[in-house]
Amino acid sequence: MKSFTYTLLAAMPFALFPFSLQAETAEIAIVAPEPEDPALRNTPWTEEMEADFLERAQHAIQHYSTPSGINHTLENEKSTLPIVMFNYLAGHRAHAIREMEGLDGEQQHTFGIDLYWSFTIKGQMRKYFLFHDELSEAYRERFLRAGELWTREDPRPTMELVHALRDPNPSVRAHAVRLLTAMRSQDPEELAEKATNPAAKAALLAYAESDMAGNIPGDDYEAWKDWWRFYSDRGWQVYEEVERVANPNPHPTAGIGRGPVGAQWDPGIRGGWVDARNTDNLRAMRETSVYLMAEASENEDVRLLYKQKIRRFVTDLYNVGMGEWDSETYIGHTTIPFVNLYDFAEDPEVKGMAKAALDWLTASFAWKFYRDGFAPPSKRDYGGASLVWGSDITRLAGLWFGTVNEDPRPHYDDVHAITSTYRPPMAVWHLANKNFDRPVEVLATKPVYQVFLPDNDQRPGYWETVYYGNHYYLGSTVLPGGDGDMSPFALLAENKSRGVDYVLAAPGLQYNRKEGGSQIGQHHNLVIYLSRGNKDFSWQVPKIAEFESENGIWFAKLESTWLALVPIGLEDWAEGENPRNRRLNREFDTLRMAKAKDGADLTGFAMITSDAGKQTYEAFKNSLSGSNPLQVDGETFTLTEPGGKVLEMTFNRQNDLPVVKRDGVLRDYEVFDQWKPSAPNGPIESGWKDGALTIRAGGWVFEAHIDDNGSYTWSEKQVE
Repeated sequence: MKSFTYTLLAAMPFALFPFSLQAETAEIAIVAPEPEDPALRNTPWTEEMEADFLERAQHAIQHYSTPSGINHTLENEKSTLPIVMFNYLAGHRAHAIREMEGLDGEQQHTFGIDLYWSFTIKGQMRKYFLFHDELSEAYRERFLRAGELWTREDPRPTMELVHALRDPNPSVRAHAVRLLTAMRSQDPEELAEKATNPAAKAALLAYAESDMAGNIPGDDYEAWKDWWRFYSDRGWQVYEEVERVANPNPHPTAGIGRGPVGAQWDPGIRGGWVDARNTDNLRAMRETSVYLMAEASENEDVRLLYKQKIRRFVTDLYNVGMGEWDSETYIGHTTIPFVNLYDFAEDPEVKGMAKAALDWLTASFAWKFYRDGFAPPSKRDYGGASLVWGSDITRLAGLWFGTVNEDPRPHYDDVHAITSTYRPPMAVWHLANKNFDRPVEVLATKPVYQVFLPDNDQRPGYWETVYYGNHYYLGSTVLPGGDGDMSPFALLAENKSRGVDYVLAAPGLQYNRKEGGSQIGQHHNLVIYLSRGNKDFSWQVPKIAEFESENGIWFAKLESTWLALVPIGLEDWAEGENPRNRRLNREFDTLRMAKAKDGADLTGFAMITSDAGKQTYEAFKNSLSGSNPLQVDGETFTLTEPGGKVLEMTFNRQNDLPVVKRDGVLRDYEVFDQWKPSAPNGPIESGWKDGALTIRAGGWVFEAHIDDNGSYTWSEKQVE
């Protein structure tokens, strides 16, 4: 295995008072692998930025300084192993190494080394490579032997190997054909007998009667894609169940598993050598870890196959984005595996792809990280994007970019960033700290969730509008139908002591869910939010807000942000109960409810937002007194800001993409851009399928490009 050059990042005084163990050193030593190629390093941070980062790192180490053990049951190593790494950094080195060398009784086929669960193997990679010289020789040999066996064949062969048929390397294409053929050449009727998912059983029997049955199309990419689509069009539980029963590399003891594909993921259910889950974050953990162990074990065929998987994911980021876009829970879990890859990969092309992924991912969450909060819209939002420090991603973002208040609960995965020399680009750091000209609006699109499936990258699934005022963030998104785990709307208003105040609104209490039949139009600081079906509306609002009502307009005064809301089909609002026990921070937030009027099919509100950077609260109120800013003509609603912008929205009964005109210009849903500022030279910009990203913030311009072969180029410079 290649030896790495390590850089001492810090050696800081540290006092520990554990219950039973004494620290073995009076200093915290933070070391990280140093990339050999200067082209893989972003612009060095200033001494002040680096010192602030290390101070936050010390806070995280202190948080996890009490010696603890590793729980090897199922995937519990995902948190307990990183915490033990923190124990090491806090000075408990012998204790930590003993824990790291503990064996997992559930993983006898890999000699007690858990290489199954995706969350676990992410930590295993840092343990093996970063602490390599501290581990005993016997343990290192055991781990490498396990890794060699684990990557001797592809531990997760899937229909997605079809993408490898377009790889420029003929050996990768040949490897993919071999595995795909092994899956497809099995008798579909016999596979149907093994399937325990009725829909998958029916799909296999339908395939047996189709013209494709018995036809093995060599390396014909389009023909293989048609075969994959035959199953994938029937849903993920169908095609993944087919992959399970047709697996040419089953688990050594559990075989193909007993199924069905669903909510359980252990080898006894899913079979296979590695966690089969297909979300972006779990795929990133799996694919980077398999790559690193194949490289260390010199299993070249599997290494090249996983290099192709990594290349495709990273190039997709720069072309269309990722399915778990801006997830308050999972974007950090997608980022950390690429920190591993950046630190430990030997192939310079793969290291470059890791840097490319990290530059894009950090820019993506820096854009919505705002003063210790994380802003919807976001996919896979479990409610964390409604609280200051409520989201997992705020912890990683806060570690890298700085905070208003100290992180009350650092994330265990922070240990990866702390022990890495990767630093986001200077422009991205300034993007996170909002050091760019405001107000500014950026229009964006996001891909469909399973963007990796055949032709799912042809058009986006979401159209987003984000506006940063002088003291607030306002964002919304639209899509053709409902979405059960996507948060569609939020306002985050600056609060000097707290960080930000959240203002969320939704039909009912579904703040982190886009209901079918609800539609939002936005133009800079103007919003119209409507829902059909006589729906009540609710708002999560800060307790500091002052409320008043004049001439049918509801006014809310926050610390430095002002709101004027015109109700549509709603009664007056009042403080309401919270029967679903949403994740309100009851010290700071309250719930306001407005009942739908009898017979009102369309309910909702129109909102104008302003702030202290534009006008006083009194001037804002006075500008709206004596006139109604909202005009209604059937199901067309026109909101006019006095002396400012005009938003016209017509409710669309055919699907949930409203007809929106912004100052008379139609919002065109056939225009695709990942991020497009409304004015030139905005803070973040990326087209659709152009492989490029530009960040402009804090007097820095970062420009990056990746081609289809994964070749990554970037530049960063200061501008006047």
